[in-house]
Amino acid sequence: MFSVRCWWRGVTVSFRIPGELKRRMDELGGRVDWGEEVRRFLERRVEELEQAKAVEDLEKVIASLPPGA
Repeated sequence: MFSVRCWWRGVTVSFRIPGELKRRMDELGGRVDWGEEVRRFLERRVEELEQAKAVEDLEKVIASLPPGA
């Protein structure tokens, strides 16, 4: 399941995780701000994917250039 809801402060994204993982997260108590952890991970991952796409796009442009250009 995946859902997205818009609020004035941002967007809420929800997803399912295995029950065992949730139990282990709960055992850690307040040591971790899971929302912040997920936000940072997603930001880094999106940046990585955007960079990879930019490289792919550039490679396509280079490949389309005539030889010796």
